[in-house]
Amino acid sequence: MEKTRLDSEEKRERTDRSRKLKFSLSKKVTLWFQMEKLTNIRMEKRRTLMRSIAAPLNEHPKLQLSWVGEGHDSWKSS
Repeated sequence: MEKTRLDSEEKRERTDRSRKLKFSLSKKVTLWFQMEKLTNIRMEKRRTLMRSIAAPLNEHPKLQLSWVGEGHDSWKSS
């Protein structure tokens, strides 16, 4: 009888611990996705800004810029 009670308490504790871990993990994953979404929005805004800066420059007959990626050397003149 005593052993059964201890087993059920131990099982309950493991279940609680497992539930807390799952909740913690799902919370972290949710936060990660939110941060990723914000990062993507910021990157898109930066790209839009860079394109708007480059648009008038590209109309210049001797200067053509093309977007090559992220970072300081993102623009390449051709």
